Amino acid sequence: MKISKAILLSLMIFTGCHNIEHKIFTLSIYNRPVSMIWETNNYADYCYKKGETEIRIFNGIIEPPIVESLYNRGMDVLSLSKECDVDSISLTYNDLANISSDILKNYLENYNIISANIYDTKNTKYQFKKFIKRKINEKNILFTSAIINLSQPTSANYTKGYRIENPIYELNRILRENANFRIVLLNRYQDTILDSKQEYKFLRYFISKLDIKPNIIILDISKEINIDGVYILKSDTQTISLYKKLSIFNKIKKNQIIAKERKNNFTNTQEIIKKTKDYFSRKIANSPKNLDERETVIYIAKSIKKRIKSDFAAVCNKAFKNNIKKGDIRIKDVYLLVKDHNERLVYMKVRGEKMSEFLLELFKVSTAVYGDKPIGENELKNLKFANYKIYKILINENCIKDNKEILNYVTEFSITDVKVLDTIMWYLRNYGIKNENN
Repeated sequence: MKISKAILLSLMIFTGCHNIEHKIFTLSIYNRPVSMIWETNNYADYCYKKGETEIRIFNGIIEPPIVESLYNRGMDVLSLSKECDVDSISLTYNDLANISSDILKNYLENYNIISANIYDTKNTKYQFKKFIKRKINEKNILFTSAIINLSQPTSANYTKGYRIENPIYELNRILRENANFRIVLLNRYQDTILDSKQEYKFLRYFISKLDIKPNIIILDISKEINIDGVYILKSDTQTISLYKKLSIFNKIKKNQIIAKERKNNFTNTQEIIKKTKDYFSRKIANSPKNLDERETVIYIAKSIKKRIKSDFAAVCNKAFKNNIKKGDIRIKDVYLLVKDHNERLVYMKVRGEKMSEFLLELFKVSTAVYGDKPIGENELKNLKFANYKIYKILINENCIKDNKEILNYVTEFSITDVKVLDTIMWYLRNYGIKNENN
């Protein structure tokens, strides 16, 4: 005799079986793991002994503006990932922007870093690991992650030696893998979505383009939703547990990550923390007064001109985020001063007859130009340049990024190996901040 599913469910509910739940697995997501090290300093509490049915994921390696993270190039998080029994680390756009492809490839030899749609532009044959698969309770669990511009989900992009491939194309290849449950973590970048309605529209389109739908998608969204049977969950630090109820339905439970059985062995991570704090606390100079924005960038322009012999040095608007303050100046203060710790100096040659036009173009993006003294647009009309003489100018890279028209007046230029950050520290150590003649 055949019994319909509806009758079977009614019998099970009537007899009390509706409370029976069986946990299949737990996914623990640690969003912004670097914050556990440098902001809250509670990594030991979060990294409890891992459960047998648990998959543990770190989302992201580097997190600006945490300068300790930038200084360590992610080794703090990678070290903690080992000592925290992490199964995999998902790449974010911040990681691509701050870790060179050569360094990241070295990391991949020792750490389980994944991303579905990242390629090295220097070596197109090189493959990043695209997913992990775990067998838990006789079920195959597939986890992958991708970097996505949600407003252009089929687009590809380039950044600093990496190609961000069309995520839909790459995920369609990965989701064909044999698995009982499929989970996708999406890390957004540069999209123009403004509200939850737009999020829903683009997510529905994105999911419609996937040949095999994942069970769960995790990303930074304003509101959790379900689209065509796919659970869309917020990308928070949390545990996501999937249960089988009545052997028919999946049920998801989310919880905060709470310490259970604390581990004690964080030797490598603690050593990195100590060395970083010791280095950042070193005093390199003392300022007798607070410098305002103008005084700060003029001081930096002086340091650039002093570091490499030149006729003029310029500092452009977006290179710095703080001013020099009165009192002891420590290495961390310089890291907090500079926006891009990898930004280099650019060496240029300009003919005398082009100098006035060159400087006028430079003033559009420049905060400070320094020759023998600070130069502004008002002083430019009184300056005389020798025709056919070649003038040597040093600027920071952002000058060109902010205004490529500068290059129209340049006869020759080269990007040096000298970093702006190192130049400022060198000048502070050797010349300090004593008077206006530094």
